[in-house]
Amino acid sequence: MYDDPAFVARIHAALVPFRNVVLVLPSPDEETSIRVLNERAGPAVIPARWVYVDIPAYEVRHPSNRTLATFTAYTHSRAPDETCDDLLGRLREKGLL
Repeated sequence: MYDDPAFVARIHAALVPFRNVVLVLPSPDEETSIRVLNERAGPAVIPARWVYVDIPAYEVRHPSNRTLATFTAYTHSRAPDETCDDLLGRLREKGLL
């Protein structure tokens, strides 16, 4: 994720050779994804001199993720191997594998 459009363009150019760029999120609902990612990360220990930034919220809402991904996969409460099987199945269905 980059906020600078020049960096986004560089990343886009670097990803052009790849047919499949998958954005993996817990849920299609942004708030659910943010909640799940925060739960997975556990409590953050933040020194008093730091400014707190909700990194999962920033990442989930950042537009470059959706701009760069060729499609989005949602993990929900599935095990990693179930998510992998789903991704491979979707790629096969689209003729991308």
